Amino acid sequence: MILKKRALLNKLNKTILGDAIKSPTSGTLSVMDNEVFLEIGGLFRVLTISYTGNIFIYNELNDGYGINVSNNRIIITNYMAKGLKPNNILFSFDGEIDVGYAEVRTFISTNFKLSLFNSNKLEYVNTSDTKFEDNTLILQNRSSLNRDISKKFEKNKVNDSSIKGLYSETLFGDSHSGFYNYHPKEKFYMTGKTITNKSTPIGQNPSQIKSMVKKQMLDNIYKKMSTKLSAKQIEKTVIKKEEQPVKNIITKKTEVQKSKSVRIIKRERGGY
Repeated sequence: MILKKRALLNKLNKTILGDAIKSPTSGTLSVMDNEVFLEIGGLFRVLTISYTGNIFIYNELNDGYGINVSNNRIIITNYMAKGLKPNNILFSFDGEIDVGYAEVRTFISTNFKLSLFNSNKLEYVNTSDTKFEDNTLILQNRSSLNRDISKKFEKNKVNDSSIKGLYSETLFGDSHSGFYNYHPKEKFYMTGKTITNKSTPIGQNPSQIKSMVKKQMLDNIYKKMSTKLSAKQIEKTVIKKEEQPVKNIITKKTEVQKSKSVRIIKRERGGY
């Protein structure tokens, strides 16, 4: 069953269970340095961002979201009717982006344009409450970016387009129920909430895959998992190294304080 049909079934289940979905009527898409945020009073179904520029995107979305990137459009789909992270971040990026417009479709099939704010250009575009195509207030001259954007990167791509945290109560692929994740680029459904070394293809036995193309795609999925695990391990090592000097300083301060306390006690005892 294709992903869109499963999303519609999920919407129907939520309606039957009385889990009301709050539909937003306005919102703001903000570009802050090299991060993009969405402030919206409810849950969106699809977010479409039209842009110019060359960027490489780092997916910061919660489980249940999918993201697709092309040369001039970013489409984010909320398959499981879930909220964003507490800080409302969508993604971070390398390069430069100039958002022309952003539009939201809700779960009740209503559409509206978002207001836009770009701290890199320091301009505010309000398209929600006006009939004008562009109502732009220039606050200040364009500021220079603090980050280095001269390094080479893959243009208009995303580091991870997989959709995690999907769930099925009925048998899926004739063999699986529960959490699963989907990899649109490789066209594989995998067991588990996220990809792990225990994940297996749903509805396909790896040993029976004869197509070399499919085998390569499956290898690519496992390679992505290995890359993420390696990155997390490096991050933990860096954090530990940064924490160690702080611990040493605290230990030295404690030893000095203890040494001073001993000297004071000895002086007091000597005075008696």
